Amino acid sequence: MISHIHIHNFKAHANTDLDIAPLTIMTGINGMGKSSVTQALPLLRDSATDSSYPSRLSLKSRAVNIGGQSGPLVNWFVGNDDNPDMMHIIIDSDGNCGSLDFRFQYTLDNATSLKAYPGFSNPDKELLAPHPLFNDRFQYLSAFRIGPQASYGTDTDALEHRQVSADMGDGAYAVAVLERYGSDPTAIPEAILPDPASGKTDNSLKAQTALWLDRIEP
Repeated sequence: MISHIHIHNFKAHANTDLDIAPLTIMTGINGMGKSSVTQALPLLRDSATDSSYPSRLSLKSRAVNIGGQSGPLVNWFVGNDDNPDMMHIIIDSDGNCGSLDFRFQYTLDNATSLKAYPGFSNPDKELLAPHPLFNDRFQYLSAFRIGPQASYGTDTDALEHRQVSADMGDGAYAVAVLERYGSDPTAIPEAILPDPASGKTDNSLKAQTALWLDRIEP
């Protein structure tokens, strides 16, 4: 599980440190950077699949819409001692995955990708694979999630990696994921609910999804 996030010079965040718990809720008025935290993570995840990574960070992401250009992201006034040309993100996790350190350089032009910061090597793709941000257990859902549909789409790559979203965190493939993996056991034992009618426990993903939906919205 991701345990700590450090964000330097990404949109509203000059230097932000967040301790992450199993349930973490961020609150604040508009423009304080709540969405920027959740945008930074899928941006890194998406970019890691690009052929230019780790030498470059692509700003064109299917998961989040940040305009695809660097201009709105950088704050040149964070202070000379704080590397105003650096986007710096550190993600710590529990277990054996340890810490991942990402550093990319802003340029004066409005770029569509950022180069690795001079003299720094970003983590290789092999190191990313087991990390909670980059493995198949990571999911991203946003306020852009779709409502009930007459039919639901599918995506071969998203299904292969058990992802309920590919574009903007819309959850478009949740039904397809449940259809394909619904009989698999739920990955989080602490979240398993018994059936209130029978008292029996079915730990399959489909059964547990139905129980949680009924609890959230009876």
